[in-house]
Amino acid sequence: MIAWGHKIIEFGEKEAERLIGKDIVACQIAEGGAMGYHGGVFLVSSSGEIFFTCLLEPSDYSGNRKHTPRHVLCEYYPPLKEFECGLMGRGVTSPSGFKHEYLGMGNHLLVKDCIYQEFQELASVSLKEHPESILYNLWMDIVSDILDKSK
Repeated sequence: MIAWGHKIIEFGEKEAERLIGKDIVACQIAEGGAMGYHGGVFLVSSSGEIFFTCLLEPSDYSGNRKHTPRHVLCEYYPPLKEFECGLMGRGVTSPSGFKHEYLGMGNHLLVKDCIYQEFQELASVSLKEHPESILYNLWMDIVSDILDKSK
């Protein structure tokens, strides 16, 4: 799968163990009914790998993507246990060690504290350079740039 020009590793419930030992630095979660990848979860590891699964059962509406129930994903990505999306970005509960950015239309981004300040700085620059875009379309490039610079 390709999303925003990035190669994405799709996984389902049976492949969720791929996340074992991965240091996840960013996670984008779409609420049920969100625009974009309805029920989708993107996970970016510190090594630059990008993973995707769908919390909702595969359907035409979710794009027939691989499905991983939330309770299974929480086994392999424990911070998700602490995340509550609230309603349209209000009343959000973020996991410890992560900051929350509301991406609009039911989409949420969790950024690990260790890269959050740099993320904020680069996001500000990127949004000025691309006034026709929104953070939803830019966050993956920003996180990838941060990780590329640290190599």
